[in-house]
Amino acid sequence: MNPAPRSLVSIFTMGIWVLGAANGSFAQTACEDTRVTASDADPFDSLGYAVAISGDTAVVGAFWDDENGNNSGAAYVFGGDTRNWVQTQKLLASDGQGGVPNGDWFGVAVAIDGDTAVIGAFAVDGGGAAYVFRFDADTSTWIEEQKLLASDREVGDHFGHAVSISGDVALIGAARHDDIGTNSGAAYVFRFDPDTSRWVEEQKLLASDGAVAVNFGFPVAVSGYTSVIAAPGSDDACPDSITC
Repeated sequence: MNPAPRSLVSIFTMGIWVLGAANGSFAQTACEDTRVTASDADPFDSLGYAVAISGDTAVVGAFWDDENGNNSGAAYVFGGDTRNWVQTQKLLASDGQGGVPNGDWFGVAVAIDGDTAVIGAFAVDGGGAAYVFRFDADTSTWIEEQKLLASDREVGDHFGHAVSISGDVALIGAARHDDIGTNSGAAYVFRFDPDTSRWVEEQKLLASDGAVAVNFGFPVAVSGYTSVIAAPGSDDACPDSITC
């Protein structure tokens, strides 16, 4: 479940490619719009390890960025039109920290829907966290709105290694949670309450057949009232690992 070694992901420090569709339709051949890089890119930042897009806004994680300390992490916002994508902001956790050998890894997972983005940081305080940023139209900036934590989080859960958002619902994976066995995994549903302007943990999801090391919760996706949660360690398709 750990990210790939630096030697395998260092290529992403150079940037990411943004692809558009010719004539505005993906039925046509896709064409490259532009290549984007971070304004302060450094070797081994891992820009591009996580990416998400909504409309004309893209969020790109760089979880080994060191601005808040060794491997504290960052995420970059790019805005674009048909042929011009530019960096508009660099996002950092308000309480971001570095560490040896690892910091928070803010930006290891990113998600965006409209004016709301969620950035995962599964190493925060050992148990993980996710940060919600909302775009403020008055100042044209993304502002940290809330830090999300699992109500029962424990060290090593990897809460925030996978994130997704749809409207007022955020889904956060914790693939190394141990409710049904070591690293059986879990996912947490948070919903935005407009009355209090707070994100509230609404439900903890577990696989009905969860087991040791299935890593339920990596990755996750949500759209409307439907969510999909992967369990890459499940052996349902191949129970006999010796012959498969």
